[in-house]
Amino acid sequence: MIRQHENHVEKQHLSYTINSSDDNSNIIVKVKGNITRQTAMQQNVEAHALGKRPQIKRYCEMV
Repeated sequence: MIRQHENHVEKQHLSYTINSSDDNSNIIVKVKGNITRQTAMQQNVEAHALGKRPQIKRYCEMV
């Protein structure tokens, strides 16, 4: 099952999605906009929460 999380941070002109790959072995984070330390940490926390499943082996960030 593919899970997806999507978030839009309006005041910082940032949007990102966090998905698992088709085979559920990777977490893919796609980011559009300006990234701050705070939003990067938020994305990492959300990605790692999704990636706690045993079959997840890699994380990929696309900025």
